[in-house]
Amino acid sequence: MMKNEPSAKGTVWITLKEMLLHMSKVIIHNWPMKLACVVMAVLLWGTLISRDETLTRTKVFEDVTINVSNQATMQRNGFIVVGGLEKISNVRVTAEVPQNNYDAATAGNYSIRVDLSSIDEAGEVTLPVSHTRNAIYGAVTDLSVKEVTLQVEEYITRSRIPVKIRIEGEMPEGLYGSASNIMVDPEYITISGPRSKVEDVVRCVAVYDLAVLSRDAGVERTACSFVLKNAAGKTVDLENVSVTLNGAVLDTIVAEQTLYKTVSLKLDPQKLIKGEVKEGYQIRNVTVSPESIVMAVRDVSSFTGDLQYLNGAVDVTDGTESMTQVLSVIRPGDVINMNSDVAYVTVEIEKIEDSEGTK
Repeated sequence: MMKNEPSAKGTVWITLKEMLLHMSKVIIHNWPMKLACVVMAVLLWGTLISRDETLTRTKVFEDVTINVSNQATMQRNGFIVVGGLEKISNVRVTAEVPQNNYDAATAGNYSIRVDLSSIDEAGEVTLPVSHTRNAIYGAVTDLSVKEVTLQVEEYITRSRIPVKIRIEGEMPEGLYGSASNIMVDPEYITISGPRSKVEDVVRCVAVYDLAVLSRDAGVERTACSFVLKNAAGKTVDLENVSVTLNGAVLDTIVAEQTLYKTVSLKLDPQKLIKGEVKEGYQIRNVTVSPESIVMAVRDVSSFTGDLQYLNGAVDVTDGTESMTQVLSVIRPGDVINMNSDVAYVTVEIEKIEDSEGTK
């Protein structure tokens, strides 16, 4: 072997060096175009992967409320749920979602529900929580609540429950209205709900608050809140109970009352006595109760205010002792009501003292 002949190891090194040099030239040559091709390849790969429906990601939905379906069907079958539905909220739902629809997916896409149409008995009923596979958003794989236990009662209806009025507050000053003339609309209601509640109701009580009345005379119509009462006078809870009239749900009862303006006539005690007491005696004081007659009138503008008293006045002729007499008041024709039909007149009579201080 000649000494200047290159060795096999040196030949390999030269060849590798030449390859690296060649690759560097290839990379450096027109590098922007080559970089763009690499980026496009990565994007194309990502797009193809994301559109592959066989590739899914797990998505968890918190605080989901389960839908309740077919309540009307259940009630037509004669039943109503009175407990257990509070467990259908704050449910955790896990789903496998195709990658391309991951961000758009919501719990509502899977129709998570409890179907009440199958209930056919009262008592404790356990129902499964159902859900639907969605062709676009995938399927539910897990639920934190897979079934619910409900308390069920018979659903019944009773009609012609009477409506009564309970008056609260005070009539606005200057107005009068007769409690006996208050009319309610409607006079009877229909109630539907759980047998345990509906059978307990004996009346509906509308709360008529005088404080909300207007200050005007005339026909007053007021929307009143109401409660349902049992025979013991206790309020029946309205939860799960519907109050209706001819199929329409009621939330108020209308009270109608005619209001009248009032006038007040002060009674002058000195005009309510006649005659003179016996010589040596004097009238020390005259009082009248009530001090005024308050009248509700149809038309204030035409009211004359004339009052007449039977027997005219208290006759004190030759009187020596105090006395009380009742005077009846004749009601004028345009007066609807008076606070009193009589006036009590008290006359205090005393003996006159002589100059020496004796009686």
